[in-house]
Amino acid sequence: MRLRGARSGREYADMLPNAAFRTIDSSGHDITHDQPARYRELVTSFLRGRISP
Repeated sequence: MRLRGARSGREYADMLPNAAFRTIDSSGHDITHDQPARYRELVTSFLRGRISP
């Protein structure tokens, strides 16, 4: 499967059990650089079970 932005991310999330897909406004390809606080918030919430698929 060739990656094509948010659509591909959604397709992967739909295929993977327990995956969660979120888009981040004002972020490009590197969310860890573009929106580091939002990235940490989402990853931490997912790992703690606060974000469900």
